[in-house]
Order: sequence, then structure tokens, then C-alpha cells
Amino acid sequence: ILLSSSAAQKIFRFILILVISIHNQTTIKNQITKRSNRMKEEKKTRIKELMNKLSQFSEEQRQALVDRLGILNPEGHMLTGRNQALLYFQAGGNPLSVVGGFQQWQKYGRVVRKGERGYLIAVPANNKKNDENSDSEDPTFFLWKAVFDISQTEELTVENKQQKEIAA
Repeated sequence: ILLSSSAAQKIFRFILILVISIHNQTTIKNQITKRSNRMKEEKKTRIKELMNKLSQFSEEQRQALVDRLGILNPEGHMLTGRNQALLYFQAGGNPLSVVGGFQQWQKYGRVVRKGERGYLIAVPANNKKNDENSDSEDPTFFLWKAVFDISQTEELTVENKQQKEIAA
């Protein structure tokens, strides 16, 4: 097939744009993967530092913190001494009163403000299996979840609800 020079130039441009687009997508995916891995490593480092600080606290010191801080979740339940100590270390002197996860705050008509950084706490979990003939209790393990203080949230209004829908 013979092509005119203008048709050949158009095909060449199209192929060039396609190659550049594929290269850019690969580069973006690599950058996202690197960023994700870096964030995981930062989280691991952060958790290790927190656990090191926590291990230096005696049970009496933790209880004194609980008595002084009294941090609750949105349902009104007191957080464990361990989690209150973890929050205390991360807050750097900022007073915390009520903390909840992102979706937990939405359930209570509040949204986390954009750019706010969560505090890590240890949340118990277990592998519940639907085996009815299982005699032993499932072992409990802990997941690290981010929570936000009420001061990091704002009331969910029609205006910010529409902004969130537009962004999504």
C-alpha cells in the first residue's frame, strides 16, 4: 500500500503519541508503586518507634495516662490504655478527646478535613471462620488503623457533601 507523505506523517505522529502515552503510563505506575512502598516503610518505621516508646511505659504509667486523658471513640467508649498511650506519643502534646476512623466519622455526620494526618492505633481482629464444629477460639491479632480527632473533622453539610461527590 502506498501512502501519501501527509498520511504517513499522520500515522507516524499517532504511533509516536501512542508510544509516549504508554511510556508515561508505565512511569506513573512505577512512581505510584514506589510511593506506596515508601509509605508502607514509613508506616512500619512509625509503628516500631511507637512500640519502642510504649514498651518503656509501665502499666501504672499507662493507667495514669488513661486517667488523665480519657480519650473516647464517637460511641462514647473509652479507648484502651495502650491505644491512649499510642495517641499521646503521636499527638505531641496536642489534646485529643474523641477519635474515630474516617468512615466512623461519616456515620456520625462529620468528615475529616482534607490534608489531615491520622493517628495510628492497634485494633483487634480475628480470623472468624464459619466452621460450627471448631472447638478452639480464633486467635486475635492487631491491625494498625488511622483515627482522627474530632478537631480534625467538620460537620457534614450539604455544601461539603456536594464537593466530595464532585471530587469522587
